[in-house]
Amino acid sequence: MRKLIIPMLVFTLFGGFSIGCLNKNETSNSASTKLSKNKDLQELSKIEFKDLNNKTISLKNYKGYPVIVIFFSTECPACVKESQFLAKLYKENNGKVKVIALNLDIPREQAFILKEFKKELNIDYPIVPASSDVGKAWDILNVYTQSDFIPQMFIFDKEGNLRYYNVGFSDKVSQKLNEAINKLKEE
Repeated sequence: MRKLIIPMLVFTLFGGFSIGCLNKNETSNSASTKLSKNKDLQELSKIEFKDLNNKTISLKNYKGYPVIVIFFSTECPACVKESQFLAKLYKENNGKVKVIALNLDIPREQAFILKEFKKELNIDYPIVPASSDVGKAWDILNVYTQSDFIPQMFIFDKEGNLRYYNVGFSDKVSQKLNEAINKLKEE
C-alpha cells in the first residue's frame, strides 16, 4: 500500500484531476476502419505477451470480444486512476470485454511490484511486465497517438480493428469509454 500512497498523495495535492503523466492535454480519437487494417496492426496481433503468471496472451486470442490495451506505469497517478476504473469495468462486464495492461517501467525481474500493484487495486485482468514485446507494441500503436505521455489506451472491436485511442485519463474519459465499450459489445 505504501507504494501507492505517494502517487495518490501527489494526485490529491494537484486538485484531484488526472489527465496524464507529463501531459496537460488530453486527446481522444476514433481510428478509422481504413487505419485499423494497416500492416502494423496485423503485426500487433502476432505479438505474444507473457503476463505475471507467465500465461501467453495476444490480441488474436481475444477475437470476438472488445479489447482494451493500455500502456501504463505504476508511478503515474493518472495510470493508477485508469487501472482502478478498468478493474471495475472488467468485473462489471464478466468476461465480455478483455483488457491487456502493458507496463512500461517494471521488468519481469521485479514482477513482485506489479503483483502487489494488482493486489492493492483488486485487478483481475492480465498485466504484462515491461519487455521487448511491450516495446514493439508501443512502437506500433504510438503511430496513432504520436505521444510519449501515459496512460495510453487503445480499444479494438470484436474483429480486432482499432476503433478508439486515448492519451491521458479523467472522469470525462471514463464516461466516453463506457459509451464506446457498450457500443462495441452491441455490434
